Amino acid sequence: MQLPPVQFNPDLEKGIVVDGMPTPIAFGGAGTFACSFAGIDEGKYILIDPDEEEETLATESVCVVIDQERRLRYLYKGGIGLSKEDIRRCVELAGERAGYLSFILEQSASKVQVSD
Repeated sequence: MQLPPVQFNPDLEKGIVVDGMPTPIAFGGAGTFACSFAGIDEGKYILIDPDEEEETLATESVCVVIDQERRLRYLYKGGIGLSKEDIRRCVELAGERAGYLSFILEQSASKVQVSD
């Protein structure tokens, strides 16, 4: 896998890709985290990783970060109507998603050959 050079642009307040040779990187997936966002619509529906339109409809939000061993590393909740059950369900769904993303990452990493 190779990554292009990126430079922070203070005017745009984000990183931009600059001209130059991509740098080869080795990636085995160790130490990775999965971050899932959940939008909750009036306590009725939980939307995992909602798109922009779905996110605007949500009345509450939760951000969950899970490591490869499915341990909770970070939890943020926004909104006042979240029950403990809602939060528990969001963490559970994020754990499932982390397992799925970990599987995809392992499959992708095993197919990529890095040359120096």
